[in-house]
Amino acid sequence: HWDHLDYDTMLALKPKIKSIICPLGVGAHFEHWGFDAGILHEKDWGEQVQTGNGFSITLTSARHFAGRTFNRNKTLWASFVLQTASQKIFIGGDSGYAFILQK
Repeated sequence: HWDHLDYDTMLALKPKIKSIICPLGVGAHFEHWGFDAGILHEKDWGEQVQTGNGFSITLTSARHFAGRTFNRNKTLWASFVLQTASQKIFIGGDSGYAFILQK
């Protein structure tokens, strides 16, 4: 979520970014920084984005929370599953340990 996005880094990468996949509510930060809303794919847990060539990204739950003091839990946090026809990779981000990770 937003506190892991470095403003200067994102602006440096902006010309190269063709698509942004993020949890619900996080897209507003990208729009505020001048990214085109048309490249944003805000998704809920369990939702998937097909990126082409048989590659997909699915948002999954994470053990975390979003926000600080006055805006707590106004955006969604997530982990990701990157998947091809033959492989899956789980990206937990900064998720804390949860028993579901044993599955």
